[in-house]
Amino acid sequence: MTRARFAALVATIAVTLAGCGASHSAGRYSPAPAHAGKRAADTAPAGPHPDLGQFAGYDWHGDARSVHAVWTVPRLRPGSVTGEAATWIGVEAPGSTGHAPFVQVGVNEGNTAGPGPPFYYAFYSTTKLHFHPAHLFDVLPGDEISATLRRSGARWQIVILDRTSSRHRRLSAVQGAGRMFNEAQYTQEDVTNARTRQPLPYPSLSPVRFAEVSVDGQPPRASRLDASWLTEADGYLAPGPLRDGAFRLSHRTIGIADDRYLQAAAAQESVTYGAMTSLLRWASGGATGPAVVAARRFTGVLRKTIAELGSTRWPANARAEISAVRDDAHQLTGQMAAIRAVGPGERLPWAQRLSQLVQALDRDGRAAQRTLRLPAAATLPPTG
Repeated sequence: MTRARFAALVATIAVTLAGCGASHSAGRYSPAPAHAGKRAADTAPAGPHPDLGQFAGYDWHGDARSVHAVWTVPRLRPGSVTGEAATWIGVEAPGSTGHAPFVQVGVNEGNTAGPGPPFYYAFYSTTKLHFHPAHLFDVLPGDEISATLRRSGARWQIVILDRTSSRHRRLSAVQGAGRMFNEAQYTQEDVTNARTRQPLPYPSLSPVRFAEVSVDGQPPRASRLDASWLTEADGYLAPGPLRDGAFRLSHRTIGIADDRYLQAAAAQESVTYGAMTSLLRWASGGATGPAVVAARRFTGVLRKTIAELGSTRWPANARAEISAVRDDAHQLTGQMAAIRAVGPGERLPWAQRLSQLVQALDRDGRAAQRTLRLPAAATLPPTG
């Protein structure tokens, strides 16, 4: 195995794993909601209520050089809990959690500043600012906001305009020089308390709708979008379909079949990164023992996925996608079973086939998730 061929294989698998998650705005599936302290007995949903994170919207995957969207500043409703939210667009490059190059611009909405009326203000933030919002100017609920991020060399140009009041700011930030930003984000966020590092209660807001959504000057293709859902006390805030460059966030709940799919996908993704790391070390000439252990663990999770997906009644429009996921998992278990018989000179072809199967599983899993209109089930450790 030449160094160049092995490096190319590692890069291919790394891209696949990076596409599975690792975003600033992605949530991790948890059977018990992280916001349990916010849930009142009379608002708890009757069905499953796993924690799906504190972000609602869409993440676009590709080479993002410009991002744009328009929205109306949502209004806090009378009687809302004390909390804070943010409506924003962003771009992100691969990197370790909390350190990946990241730029965002948007509006914060909340009532956590003590007695007095709610606050609404335009902000921007970056990784260098530790994700803390930098105040730009005040806005009012009902104002129409236009926000744009555009790359220019090593800098990101940040433009935010209040079309109602004509207030605006234009600035730039150096982030990720020489790096590809592989994710664009259109997000509604349940803001984190800077002191406790826990999400604040999500306030009751008027509906949020993103319009004029574009990336690199074009409306994003649905096949490159992953949805994220924000966990509320009585369900979720989730994005509707993207139509004519616009989508609306609305309240959703999940059923038993949805919950089973999310559990299966999360369990599978939780072991994929570690298994692939061990198997790549083995493919480059490493010891067989750890690779066999990794293959056995991966196989166990894949078999559970096959059984879980096969025992659930799925909507008619999702059966083909679910069948494809099960077939991919079957083929991967066969690939894992063959590892003991692979000779030293056959490791690279074996690993290349493994890479193809992992990519197919990722592609078909995303297709099933989109057809079921579910969010990404989990995040993976970052790849660089």
